[in-house]
Amino acid sequence: MLTIRGACPGQITVAATGLSLGGPIGFMTGLPGSDPMLAGPCSGDATGLAEPRPVLLTTAAGDGTFVVEPTLGAEFCRGSLQVVDLVSCRLSNRASLGGDKLFVAGGRGGSSGLWTIDVETGEVDFVGDPEGGYTGLTFHTDGALYGIRSAAGGEGGDLDRLDPATAVSELVAEVPATSEAGIGSFRGEIYAYNQFDVFGTVDLADGTFSDFGWLGGDDISGYGLALASTDEELFMVNGDTLFSVDVDALSLTSVGSVGLSGSGRGGAATFHRGELWFAQESGGATLLYRVDLETGEGRYSGLALPTDSIDGMASPNPL
Repeated sequence: MLTIRGACPGQITVAATGLSLGGPIGFMTGLPGSDPMLAGPCSGDATGLAEPRPVLLTTAAGDGTFVVEPTLGAEFCRGSLQVVDLVSCRLSNRASLGGDKLFVAGGRGGSSGLWTIDVETGEVDFVGDPEGGYTGLTFHTDGALYGIRSAAGGEGGDLDRLDPATAVSELVAEVPATSEAGIGSFRGEIYAYNQFDVFGTVDLADGTFSDFGWLGGDDISGYGLALASTDEELFMVNGDTLFSVDVDALSLTSVGSVGLSGSGRGGAATFHRGELWFAQESGGATLLYRVDLETGEGRYSGLALPTDSIDGMASPNPL
């Protein structure tokens, strides 16, 4: 049995039980998958990871347990961890390094901030004030958290890299962001979109923006715009409607209505552990929904944030 406690980035506690007494063990990281181990006494055996990468070879204690407390940077939060008993070749369960936290950009009482919410416990933490409201958030395949926002004075916009532990930001690129804009990490690139139907990618190396053209502006309203993505799927939530995005054809397909309750306003979405999550402003709080990708219907999760506005949401574990 493998368990991980704590929040990444930061110090976590990794504990494994049921191991061969005093025997050799190996830890591997990777995204969820089923690829085999490529070396060692258990070579060829399937894992629960895609392209598993060995990170630690060590020895279990005399009672068949092992505990370690590493401090991890943001680049490690996206993947999962698995341990193999190198005596029996028995594999542990797969455990997420990023935990069950969603990162949310929202406001309360007129000021903006970066928050986290644990979807298992409902615990909410304030990370910090990123000095400006972000209209979209995403974790990229490099493990970093990125945010998009209108630039000071309303001229264009900024794509920033954010420290998820402190909310301190660093400018990466100038992009056509507006008061309603979203970003998503898809096919290894950062995609950006705004309510004026500007759609394209950001080159993180040199900061240039490549405009792909019109995506489907007749269907887009000027509020509640968000992109949600995995490396294989890209969706947009706009107002009350969920769209799938065909990047190659530059088109949108309506999946269905999320189903906002009352007069609430939507404004953020993200994939977390393979599910699409959606956030709605309602009565001075932010409510979180799980969205059915077949119908577009949102189901209230029972979780809420103490923010009276919501603009961006991201998970380090989209799959």
